[in-house]
Amino acid sequence: MLQRWGVGFVLVVAACAPLPKADLETYRKSFDAAQVAFGASLSELSLACADVGFALEDPKTQGQTRTVLGDLATSCGGTASAAMPVDNLLGVATTLPRTATVSGVENDITTRTLALATVASFNDALTALAEGRSQSEVDSSIAGLVGNFEKLGELLSLGTTLAIPPVFTAALGPVIKLLNDAENRAQFIAAMDAAEAPIGMILTMMEQDVADTYTMRSNIALIRARNKAAQATDVVVRMNELARSFVLAAPAAADGTKSKALLRLETIGQSATAARKAINSRSRDVVLTGNLGVPVPNAPDIIVQLEQDVEMLQALAADVATIRKQTEALLTASVSTTTLIAATRNNLRLLRAALDAPVNVQAASADFLTIVIVAKRNWDAVAAAR
Repeated sequence: MLQRWGVGFVLVVAACAPLPKADLETYRKSFDAAQVAFGASLSELSLACADVGFALEDPKTQGQTRTVLGDLATSCGGTASAAMPVDNLLGVATTLPRTATVSGVENDITTRTLALATVASFNDALTALAEGRSQSEVDSSIAGLVGNFEKLGELLSLGTTLAIPPVFTAALGPVIKLLNDAENRAQFIAAMDAAEAPIGMILTMMEQDVADTYTMRSNIALIRARNKAAQATDVVVRMNELARSFVLAAPAAADGTKSKALLRLETIGQSATAARKAINSRSRDVVLTGNLGVPVPNAPDIIVQLEQDVEMLQALAADVATIRKQTEALLTASVSTTTLIAATRNNLRLLRAALDAPVNVQAASADFLTIVIVAKRNWDAVAAAR
């Protein structure tokens, strides 16, 4: 198959108007960078499905999980249609827009990884041909591409619900045939045109996976934050009960000066309020009031218990702050990954256009470099926020 091309095929490609190496390199680097970012998103997808599974097993969260995530909560698949809840105490969006309606998302990392590797091998083959490499290098890169296409077709035929439409599988056969049969530059360009559609479908899959993954992780984070808020409410109820058992000899002196005991209660209440509002800014102030009468011997113990409850509220507030920081970081990284994928798609269009006429890619290359740097920095921030 490949051997009949021989050295002559490489020479024909090199002798004709060469494929635009600069455009090709821009696109290849673009996709490589997008793969890195998408790999981070795939890790988030695995974590998201694990989170959903744990949330469905926990009686305290299973109801909320089904209500908020709908189909996504059932099997890590379905339509990401959850709207931002009214009581979103994190103040961070819990969905990202999707670009199309597809069958759903499944935690099938192997198939996703192979889909991306298929496009990467396509770029490797294109590079080998464009640069006029040796016959053995061209044969190896083309064989790798065809092999990935074939393996991907086999995996998809097993009934996976990967977010790639069925037409993708139907397109693989013709693309493989064009690659195997290509004998000149015009036929190679025809193979490039045929491959553009399935490559675009993979990029769309990446965008939709990013959106669905964020929807799952952010909503599970919100459910956890709500549970922290519920625990805080229980702590405040207990504090009010303790305060009512704290007997004050007098709330204030004749001149209006507040007693030390009352001032102590007010200070504790203020600290509790700050912690509670850090969890949910709409929370009411914590106002602790004691009863008049003769102070009881256990008054110091009550103060200690109230102070311990404040520490518990502060710990819950710290947990929610971490959840909020993680969600904000994930949102920023997800948006930048979507931007990176869009840049990859744009570079693909530039590459195809450059096969027919010279195209200036300097501006696109500079913009892309910025997008790559931002995406990498944002995913590093996600890792640091854990």
